[in-house]
Amino acid sequence: MEGLSIIEFDPLCTESTEPYIESVMTPKINKVTTAEIHTAANTSELVSNFNKGASLKRPLDSDSSNKDSVKKLRSDDSSSIATKVCSNTDMSDLKHLVYSLTQSMNTMHISLTERIYTLEKNMSKDLAQLIEQKVKPEVSQAKKEINGKLSSFKDQVNVLEGKVNSMEQSYASVVKQPSVNDEKKLNIVIKGLPHGKNEENNPQCTLNKVNSLIRDGLKLSNIKFLKAERKVSRDSKSGLIIAKVHSLEDKKSIMKAKSKLKGNKLFSSVYIENDIPWEVRSQQNNLRTILKEIGKSDKYRVVGSKIVPFRKSVLLCGDYDVIALCETFLRNSDTISVPGYRFVGKNRSMLHRNAKRGSGGVCFLIKDSVYKFFDVTLLDCSKEDILWIKFQEKGSTLCFCLCVCYLPPEGSSRWCDPETFFADLLYQVYKYQNEGTVYISGDFNSRIGYNTDFIEGVDHIPSREVFDKTENHYGDLFVDFLVDSNFCVLNGRIGNENNYTCVSKKGKSVVDYVVVPHESIPSVSDFKVNTISDLIDRYNMDVPDKTPDHSILEWKLAVMNEGPNDEPAFETQFKGNKRYDTSKLTTEFLNSEDCVKRISETVNRIENELSSNRCINEAYGAFTNFFLMNEMDLAGLTVNQSYQI
Repeated sequence: MEGLSIIEFDPLCTESTEPYIESVMTPKINKVTTAEIHTAANTSELVSNFNKGASLKRPLDSDSSNKDSVKKLRSDDSSSIATKVCSNTDMSDLKHLVYSLTQSMNTMHISLTERIYTLEKNMSKDLAQLIEQKVKPEVSQAKKEINGKLSSFKDQVNVLEGKVNSMEQSYASVVKQPSVNDEKKLNIVIKGLPHGKNEENNPQCTLNKVNSLIRDGLKLSNIKFLKAERKVSRDSKSGLIIAKVHSLEDKKSIMKAKSKLKGNKLFSSVYIENDIPWEVRSQQNNLRTILKEIGKSDKYRVVGSKIVPFRKSVLLCGDYDVIALCETFLRNSDTISVPGYRFVGKNRSMLHRNAKRGSGGVCFLIKDSVYKFFDVTLLDCSKEDILWIKFQEKGSTLCFCLCVCYLPPEGSSRWCDPETFFADLLYQVYKYQNEGTVYISGDFNSRIGYNTDFIEGVDHIPSREVFDKTENHYGDLFVDFLVDSNFCVLNGRIGNENNYTCVSKKGKSVVDYVVVPHESIPSVSDFKVNTISDLIDRYNMDVPDKTPDHSILEWKLAVMNEGPNDEPAFETQFKGNKRYDTSKLTTEFLNSEDCVKRISETVNRIENELSSNRCINEAYGAFTNFFLMNEMDLAGLTVNQSYQI
């Protein structure tokens, strides 16, 4: 059909149907001729009807004048009516034909839609089946390969598991048998102890001799050796003794106290060292030789099988909870890295343009374990070479403040006005004394000599032992600061191990101090001055070409509060004067076999020393201060004393 587009044509839409009829069908209608229509009868009927209708009207003009015109009109109307009747009939047939065609096209459209849908559906199924037929064998093959590899992997895992179990069993059997190195960890080598005739074939006599050394020479009455063996010497000298202690803590206490042998006339030539295998000793000697050859023996030392910086090794040997350092010589944002410690410091911001290293500076090194019990915060670092930090115990109200400071000496290139320095420090003491108990330590370059650091007749504090009898201007200002702040120095006042804090080629002096408020003296359980030479001897360090000239000031705080887990915040031992309640004594006190033996030994020692005109104070002091007090502690006669910071 001409002019019909199935895609654009909608048979049910009148808007699209009527233009189609007018454009396509009308030309064909005009081609219909009147000869095909029966006009004879129809014309006569139409004319008669027309005449009847016409006779009802009256003509407007006269009959004579309009007769011709009427005839003409009738003939014209007759032909026009015939044409209209023919046209209307054909139009009706065509509309019917178009309607039928529309129905057919709709039916065909529905049929085509269904066939297309069926075709698409079948096509998707066929395509899926085709893909499945092609892919299924490949997938099956891949599964087989994967399963094979998994099976092989499981077999390998089983083999490895068997090997691991075998290694664990062998390792467990090895652990059960202590190695030679583990046994040596509890051994101590003693050199220079005289050899007695009664020691031959009598190990018990050797054991008694080393126990006497520990008891009388090191003043450690609570430590005894398990066994002792004298090695035969190749020359006339006394052979060394290898003694074994009960625990590493006992060994640590002995190594810390061995420096006391220097001041003891009986044992001044006796040396105590750590027992290490020959291989380790040989390796250490090789490392020391290397350090000497490269010229670094003054900066590094050998620890075990490692080479570590000397200064850092000195700090680590004491196992301190908090370390305060002066003159860190750090630049800008540099820090000090020490394993197990956190750095909190204040470096100098202004340095000379030609300076090869930093100058001054102060810092704290805080052990990681301290942070488990305390919150540590930075209080103040606004003043150069003065640093404040605060410790707040977790879960309690206990808190205290630590300050480290450094005052450059007179004549220094970075000279600081001492009056301004002490004025700033005094202001900060007043400012932070309400935050908690204040403790100050540092290098003040001040020599106070015999000057009193308190107001006589007003303040009642223990007297101090004076080592450095020299005074200087800084010392006078320092004493004024102590009096104004109601502080006092711990040097020579607490503990029995007082010494010079600066030992150099220029001489000896006391310029480093720890100062505390008067009321806080009981909270300090111990104070000692460790010179670098003492530490080298105590921990068997190699002597460097250049040793630090300042000593290490070690002091302990008797923190009595309990931590959040009912554990002491710090494990400290109070070493003040103890009081005992003798009213609780029973008849069983000192009646044990061991006590009777110890008393008998003490009496014999006193008699021997009297016969040789020697002083009996050591024997009597060892008996009362260690044995008797220890027995009274075990009997529960101690009067409780508690000090809180």
